[in-house]
Amino acid sequence: MYTQQPAPTEDPGSPQRTDVRAALLGGTTFRSLSEQTLSPREEKFERTRQTIGLFLAPAIAVVFALLPLNLDLQQHMLAAILLGVIVLWICEPVPIPIGGLIGVAAIVILGVAPASAVLAPFGSTTIFTFIGAFILAQAMLKHGIAQRLAFAVLSLPGVGNPPTGW
Repeated sequence: MYTQQPAPTEDPGSPQRTDVRAALLGGTTFRSLSEQTLSPREEKFERTRQTIGLFLAPAIAVVFALLPLNLDLQQHMLAAILLGVIVLWICEPVPIPIGGLIGVAAIVILGVAPASAVLAPFGSTTIFTFIGAFILAQAMLKHGIAQRLAFAVLSLPGVGNPPTGW
């Protein structure tokens, strides 16, 4: 748990300073799930979830595709594929981006839409802008630049002061 570090000795009239880094992080650093150590029970749960998802995703897609619904065939198949991909994303038997690409491949293989229409958004400049932004954000997190920027803003004069009248 977080324990406040003793403040450096200051004159008694000055306000006590807070250790911002310890207050924000609670004495820990940000770690993604892949960097965390799981207990044996958590590891067993993760393996079970992934194994179930590996078989459940295609089963749900096939069952939904065979249901007699009042939909156009393409809509029906697209909904079935979407449900299968959602199960892949939730259970993560494969990495999330691979699950999405499996869905794209299934749409083309099952003839729901032509490959040119399905793959066209991957060449969009908007998509590449988002990809670039996500890569930069991940790099900023990994190297602590986001935290340094936040601390720089917090250290500006007047930012940490309460509004007048308080």
